[in-house]
Amino acid sequence: MSGEIIQHERENNEVSEEFLKSNGEKFHNGCIQVLRLLYTGRKYTAKEVNDTLNMADGGRRLRDIYANRKDCKRQKRYKADGHLEGMEYFLDIPTPPTKADLQKWFREHQQEKSQVLVQQDLFGNKI
Repeated sequence: MSGEIIQHERENNEVSEEFLKSNGEKFHNGCIQVLRLLYTGRKYTAKEVNDTLNMADGGRRLRDIYANRKDCKRQKRYKADGHLEGMEYFLDIPTPPTKADLQKWFREHQQEKSQVLVQQDLFGNKI
């Protein structure tokens, strides 16, 4: 999380633009709080962010993060009865490889390497 501005930088009318300028630091800090929450690996709706962080504008901060970060994804969340519950946001965080993944990769790499090292003469006969 760098010090770069995360929230949106322009509004569509003069009153909102002035409000953004006067409260920009507060919005920026809100984005950082929401981003920390997303880094836990869970998927959150705006309501869940508002309830968890006790803030009123969690949905706006989620949309700011989604608009400015390529690793932030969103998808529709449905209730058990099939009705739309809302949009959920999450970070597409790559997981580090496990020991089993590394062992598998190493075995495959060794097999490829041994196949490449078979010597042949100019006519394709193995030496």
